[in-house]
Amino acid sequence: MQLFFVFWVWKDLKNKTGASILMLKSALVFMLISTIGVWSLGPIIAIYGNDTPYYDIAIQFFLHFQFNGWFLFGVLALLIKELNIKKSTLFKSFYLLLTFATIATIALPIYWYQPSIVLFYLNGLGVFLQLIAVLILFRLIYLHIKKSKPTWSSLSIFTYAFVLSCIGFKVLTQGLSLIPGLAEELYQYHSLIIGFIHLVMLGVITGLLFYMLLNSFLYHKSVVLKLGFYSFYFGFVTTELLILFQAINYYFWESGIENYNTFLFVASIFLSLGIFLIALSIIFAIPKPQYELDFSLSKK
Repeated sequence: MQLFFVFWVWKDLKNKTGASILMLKSALVFMLISTIGVWSLGPIIAIYGNDTPYYDIAIQFFLHFQFNGWFLFGVLALLIKELNIKKSTLFKSFYLLLTFATIATIALPIYWYQPSIVLFYLNGLGVFLQLIAVLILFRLIYLHIKKSKPTWSSLSIFTYAFVLSCIGFKVLTQGLSLIPGLAEELYQYHSLIIGFIHLVMLGVITGLLFYMLLNSFLYHKSVVLKLGFYSFYFGFVTTELLILFQAINYYFWESGIENYNTFLFVASIFLSLGIFLIALSIIFAIPKPQYELDFSLSKK
């Protein structure tokens, strides 16, 4: 199914060029690469069983190139199209650095199961390249703002700051793997892994989609819409902090937060409530038709 999807999208992009097209094509390639992890599960189970490092590495391979490749490059393609960023030297540097960083940082999840000094330094190189790529991305966004001088609402500014903060925390979190001894322990605390996925999916990717939604489509920003966005942000920050403190408690005191699941459930309600209010606001903001069709039989 994914092959057909890539084929038809690629066919549609055949005669199109530009920075956003390059990012989108790269996202599609990373999606195909991620499926190698899934396709390899059958042979791995048949030969080694599912209780081996190879099985876990295949799962991590799939997740890495899905989140950091397909999803991230895909949403960045939309952002670059929205900002009308051209194929400049600065963009090419950003693209190459981010691509190499995405490939290199697969070394960390492999290192968890097959420790090697080569994998440790390869991941370190990937994190360093990613940091430079993110700084260049911030520069590209700044040049766009300086040139176009967009008029933003307070909600748009808050969303923009929220996204940039999440991207910064993503790089910072991956940077922790460079601390000697910590890289081996990261995978033992599953809350940290869940928190990182939570940060990437709801913070970076969903945040970027919200940013483009506000600046491209939602010109009518009602009170319900604002409540929806702020409810989502509150739910995200609260759940992220709970997941982080849960991991810290296990690391230092070897015990979790009391009533952790209950707190996490309550905080997650704000995420669902936010999405519901946003959807509700969009539905009621859709303009009604200017005319009505008369299906009754006309009299002669």
